[in-house]
Amino acid sequence: MLNEQELVDKLFHVYGIVRPNKDIALITLDKDLEAKPGQFIMLTIPQVGQKPFSIAQTNPLQIAVKSVGPFTESVYNLKPGEDVLVRGPIGNGFPVDDFSKDVYLLGGGMGVASLRFLADSLYDSSKNVSTFLGAGTQNEILFRRDFKRVGEVHVSTDDGSEGYHGTVVDLLRSQDLTPKSSVAICGPERMMVATIELLRNLGFNTDQIYLSLERRVKCGMGLCGNCEIGGYLVCQDGPVFSYSFILENMPDFGKYHRDATGKRVQI
Repeated sequence: MLNEQELVDKLFHVYGIVRPNKDIALITLDKDLEAKPGQFIMLTIPQVGQKPFSIAQTNPLQIAVKSVGPFTESVYNLKPGEDVLVRGPIGNGFPVDDFSKDVYLLGGGMGVASLRFLADSLYDSSKNVSTFLGAGTQNEILFRRDFKRVGEVHVSTDDGSEGYHGTVVDLLRSQDLTPKSSVAICGPERMMVATIELLRNLGFNTDQIYLSLERRVKCGMGLCGNCEIGGYLVCQDGPVFSYSFILENMPDFGKYHRDATGKRVQI
């Protein structure tokens, strides 16, 4: 059942903006939001549109955006003091209480925003946390200092401008990983598929691999069905699922998603 937070837009104001490069902006709003790591919000710019965004921090609320289209360009170009509407938090997050003593955070591209919030939640825990971040180039690596607060940070870049020269999956292959660990993965689906193949070959438990799935969320209320996969709605049942659940219930994972019209298309 939907709760009030998932149904009602609340007025926020832009407090501050940091633009680490010409395409990415970190938008800090003027209020806190009580949420769990892995949940998301629907952000609306009045008379422009709305889209889902992962929660990067809650105190105050912060999101990360990459300008890739008309709406995300509008979010990127927001100015301090401007109004936005926030609905959420929405969905189910990472089951932090079920994590084992050793935890790996694996993020690619803009997927690191959700993991940044998760890292914050692990700061005062007794977990041993290692983070692996992948990006195209050095200035696309986000929240490096925040991840370092909780443990080791390993970086890969496609162009070799920082850290390991290659993908984050290539970086993982070069590491001595502990299979009895919990793993949280957020990033492009093809990256997640390749990562899971590697982890399974190393003997990781599929019950302890957690993925934040990305699908085209339009309403965030479970009404439009555009984020459906295997009969489940990413906006309501997810976005975080264990890989054991995905393996049993979501045969389209890594193969198909739905486009803007709702048509099932190959990834």
